[in-house]
Amino acid sequence: CDLHSRHPLIREADFLTDDTVAKESLEVVALSLVINFCGDPAKRFQMLQRAWELLTPGGILLVVLPRAVLDNSRRMTREHYRRVTRRAGFGVVVERHTAKLSMFVHDKMEPDPDTSVLQ
Repeated sequence: CDLHSRHPLIREADFLTDDTVAKESLEVVALSLVINFCGDPAKRFQMLQRAWELLTPGGILLVVLPRAVLDNSRRMTREHYRRVTRRAGFGVVVERHTAKLSMFVHDKMEPDPDTSVLQ
């Protein structure tokens, strides 16, 4: 799903509210320059939870963020990002950083019940 895609095989949809995609039906979900545009931490976590629901067991989540989000924020450090994604049920398989972007490949795992990471 993509908002404002021009490709004929990509359907536009709201990731958080679209209920036409079956749970555990996708092998890969990509959140590229998406999470950082949501100002509400609870909604950002909801995006991760939604990705987890849609992914097949062993599925892959790709996340791309502006590097400044992790390097210059008082609330979101790289370590905090790793804890939050682990809490949502994702392990880090690959982590790469360029001058402007941070890219992560996550694998689907069981969610971590530690709720303290959301604070």
